[in-house]
Amino acid sequence: MDLEATAHKTLDEYDFSFQPDLDPRKVKDLATLSFVEAKANAALLGPPGVGKTHIAVALAVGACRAGYSIYFTSLDDMVRSEVLATPSSTASCTTAK
Repeated sequence: MDLEATAHKTLDEYDFSFQPDLDPRKVKDLATLSFVEAKANAALLGPPGVGKTHIAVALAVGACRAGYSIYFTSLDDMVRSEVLATPSSTASCTTAK
């Protein structure tokens, strides 16, 4: 995903009424970037179309503006790069008979 193409997204523009189950206080807490200072990660999980990318881009832009370096990726891309980075790792699956 090209962060520059979506860098205009902000939390002020996010429509919290679109996702009534999402607690705006939790998102605003993430926006303080305290998780960055704690050297932690933020993972946004949910079905397609709920605004995860909007929130992630807004947090990334905020972190950049605060002087932090960021790594922005999707879970799919992260898993693919991890699998490619460790070609010797295999997973096996067994089924009960």
